[in-house]
Amino acid sequence: MKKFLISAIIIMLINCNVKADVSCYGLETYNHYLFKILEKNQSEDFGYMKFWIDYTGANQAVSSYDLSYSVENIENDVKAGSSTNAILQTAILKKDNEMIAYLKDLSKYLNINDDLYNQWDYPSEEQIRSMLSEYEKILDNAKKYNGTRLKDRYRLMTMRCMFQLEKYSELEKYWLAEGIKTQDEYCKKTMTGLFAGALYKQKKVDSAINIFMQIGDLQSVKFCLDEKRNFQGIKERYNKDKNDASLIFLVEDFVNMFQENIDDEYSRPYDFRGIEMSNAKEFVSFANNIADQKASKTPLMWKTAAAIVSYYLGDVASAQKYINETSSLEGTQRMKDVTRVIKFFIETKAEKYSPAKAAYYESELKWLETKARDEMYFENARDRIIVHNILPSNDKNTFGILVGTTYNFNKLYEYSTKDLENYLSFISQPKKMNSLEKWLLDKSNVKTEEVYETLGTKYLGEMDFDKAEEYLSKVTPLYYNGTFLARYMSLRDYNVKRWVKTQDWIDDWYDDSQSTTKTNQKLDFCREIKALTTRFNSSTGDQHCETAQKLATLYSQASRWGNCWYLLEYSWSVYGERTPAQTAYENKALEYLDVAAKSTVDSIKYDSYYAKVWFLWHDYQYYYDYGEQQEITSRMNTAMADLKNYWDGVYGKNEWSFQCDCIMDYVRTH
Repeated sequence: MKKFLISAIIIMLINCNVKADVSCYGLETYNHYLFKILEKNQSEDFGYMKFWIDYTGANQAVSSYDLSYSVENIENDVKAGSSTNAILQTAILKKDNEMIAYLKDLSKYLNINDDLYNQWDYPSEEQIRSMLSEYEKILDNAKKYNGTRLKDRYRLMTMRCMFQLEKYSELEKYWLAEGIKTQDEYCKKTMTGLFAGALYKQKKVDSAINIFMQIGDLQSVKFCLDEKRNFQGIKERYNKDKNDASLIFLVEDFVNMFQENIDDEYSRPYDFRGIEMSNAKEFVSFANNIADQKASKTPLMWKTAAAIVSYYLGDVASAQKYINETSSLEGTQRMKDVTRVIKFFIETKAEKYSPAKAAYYESELKWLETKARDEMYFENARDRIIVHNILPSNDKNTFGILVGTTYNFNKLYEYSTKDLENYLSFISQPKKMNSLEKWLLDKSNVKTEEVYETLGTKYLGEMDFDKAEEYLSKVTPLYYNGTFLARYMSLRDYNVKRWVKTQDWIDDWYDDSQSTTKTNQKLDFCREIKALTTRFNSSTGDQHCETAQKLATLYSQASRWGNCWYLLEYSWSVYGERTPAQTAYENKALEYLDVAAKSTVDSIKYDSYYAKVWFLWHDYQYYYDYGEQQEITSRMNTAMADLKNYWDGVYGKNEWSFQCDCIMDYVRTH
């Protein structure tokens, strides 16, 4: 029993297509490998449903699940004269008995496989015998087929059953005599994989590997070469045959696993192989020697590999030297494309961007964009080049901001007001831009109004209200109506006392409906603070205290605990940390509450004492789990004492009454 199950697992690993009329996807890392010299894996471009879509018609909804429809269901639907199964329904309408017979055999085969690979326990001896018996029956039916229309399908069925029955020698002979005549592209590719798997099972490993390489079945290549996935394995295969097809796989795998070593990210593949630094250095010397002597048909592969590994070793100068030596070397078109990508990668690290390099940057970025339309590799490569090299070396400057925002790696609010003002000046003078800069700006979704808005918001956070008004006055309500901020602006009011009322919760996660606002609320907020500040500075007595209370309301609503946090920030989370702007606004609110508490009007006085306690209690809770509560506790105790003393003086001692239970809990425990 155990031997049977282990054999079944090996079969599944060798050729994923043995199991069903669907392709099998292996686990992949999320890292962006630059050294991908092999063509796309079969699982990325495998039209296994094309035959069935053509059979049912382009408008029919065909699913892979239709192929494993049970025999019992097939027979019942045929009797009923209709089916919800798109493939069977077509066969019934066409009165296609030949196809119905094939669907029964296919269903039996697929369902046996599902039982075999999906069961939790080892199969019993009786179950194994039953499975083998069914395979024999299906194989017999396939061999007896003497039609022409489904000949390729039955050839595939024949080889599948032979493989499952471990008739590897018979399968090899069948392929060479009959299977190789197959015309259907999908069937032939799958059968070729089965043939290679049969060779592997007969210890003809090198022949099997060559075939797996030809059809692009890299998972099977990886399985066959598992113990050779290291520098020693590369040397062994090279010394055996300098042009061994598997060397392409082994070199690519070695380089990419070394990249994983350097990246040290959590997204490593399940079969990650660590590469020692000493082995990587040996590989560079080994690969350079092969390339320089042109000892291989593809010296370009070896020289490019030496360059990128040198880069990952931190030797950028050598990497640049090696990559510049690739121009006259032979290799496949794919290798030439990858070399071009890696050359751009190395050049962007070796030398910082300057206007003199603009034409080169533009040609390479445009080329990557064109190539990315057909394959994700080029888009991923472009992203890695930008994130790892271009942005770090151009941090804060106008070119870095332009690239980062164009490709959505950086947001405008991540930059300082000085950086943004320089950038605003830059994009306001398109005549002074070079071709690359104009191209990037045209691609970018960032428009001048967004820069104004971000600058105004940044200045609000710095409490420079004159500059904030200058920029925010250039932002129309229509701008906000295209963003999620409009919902907050239309539903929330910064004049509401936060310590008295919580405004309606807005759930962006589940509700992303659009709202409209008729005003720029950030601009209104800025102007109202300026007007109140002017009144505060020119007033005295209770009017002075009342104005302070209104200012405290505005500042507190924009703070971390306010409902109008969106006035200063672009996101808010219960798990988020307070930003410097939010902290500054809360402290300013507390200052104004201290002034308001000096009022002779009881409602203002009590309200101010209570508001201060409310905010400091939130700070106390916020820092509770971080061991930083000593200062917060001290401020909270002082605020509580002020509130209690006021209350005792008005109503008498021990007559406590609070609007907030949490504050009462604090009183009881302190």
